[in-house]
Amino acid sequence: TILDAAGKAPDTEQFDGRSFLPVLLGERNTHREYAFAMHNNVPEGPPYPIRAVTDGEYRYIRNLRPEEMYIEKHLTGVPEHNPYWSTWMRRTFNDPHAYAMVKRWMHRPAEQLYHTAEDPYELNNLADDPEYAEVKQRLSHALDRWMMRQGDPGAPIDTKEELRAARRGNHFERRTDDSR
Repeated sequence: TILDAAGKAPDTEQFDGRSFLPVLLGERNTHREYAFAMHNNVPEGPPYPIRAVTDGEYRYIRNLRPEEMYIEKHLTGVPEHNPYWSTWMRRTFNDPHAYAMVKRWMHRPAEQLYHTAEDPYELNNLADDPEYAEVKQRLSHALDRWMMRQGDPGAPIDTKEELRAARRGNHFERRTDDSR
């Protein structure tokens, strides 16, 4: 977007994305059909890879290691980063709602679907609701296509070895040797 505003053509081999300038200038009302998100938890905690997609109305989230607990050090491990977590944990002993919310944060289902336009805090998971099966399938397929285009294998890249490789610029490369 900045290069476009400066009148420079970006190197499409080097940059992944499109200019947002037409929206900023009021020439267009939308930028893209979907926005995608990726979270690998290493080194912030144990492996817990997440992928997500939104169309602006719904958000589909795929937790790639749902059998694991989600622990992220900035929220759950270091009080100076988040002084609230310890208070939430203390409340779980005698507050069923607090317990349910902490459990919900740490134990996530394989798939989540939220109507974010009507549920901005994402409290009502619609993933298993047959009424939203088409929305879930559409967003799930869009996420699959995006991961394939990115060369994202999913859960296997949420490791310390892959983090080291990424820091050297070797993102999402299948490696068959120990040259990481």
